[in-house]
Amino acid sequence: MSGRPRTIGIAGAGPAGLAAALAFARQGREVVVHERFAAPAPVGAGFMLQPTGLAVLRALGLEPEVRALGQPLNHIAGRRHPGGQLVLDVRYADLKRPEPALGLHRAALFEVLYRAAREAGVGFETGFTAVDVEDGRLVADDGRRSGPFDLVADASGARSSIAGHRLGLSRQALAWGALWGTTPWPAGDAFDPSA
Repeated sequence: MSGRPRTIGIAGAGPAGLAAALAFARQGREVVVHERFAAPAPVGAGFMLQPTGLAVLRALGLEPEVRALGQPLNHIAGRRHPGGQLVLDVRYADLKRPEPALGLHRAALFEVLYRAAREAGVGFETGFTAVDVEDGRLVADDGRRSGPFDLVADASGARSSIAGHRLGLSRQALAWGALWGTTPWPAGDAFDPSA
């Protein structure tokens, strides 16, 4: 592994951080995931994995286990509120490589990734809110430092303090959002986009 990073520090124990940690550990690298909570745990509820995310799980050998915990999504639609204008209409069968997305609970995905990462020897440092990187070390909000690492990956999400500090990105919430839900659909009934 000459010239390749041997030690890797990752900020964030969400799906991206855990998947990256697992991939690196399986390549023989020493990986430590830093998590702001006292123990790694899922944050949020529902989760929709697109075909690209499923491809990552396939490469990690975890796709069958995750698929067994979720529900295939063949069609998603979204309407603007107020007014009801159709603003999102994706039928996965229409894609060049048709593959449905997968809806599942975030806790289910977390458990599969977390268990696999621990089995691969990934280390965890909890209660560590990473806010910066200096000289290959992750720096916590309380001044603690971890490392040095050959490579540091920021998987702490859209409101990353590291990105905010290093890249000058704003940490404010976006001015838009979406409310997602699932609706049981009676077997045999066609979807009516005008409803």
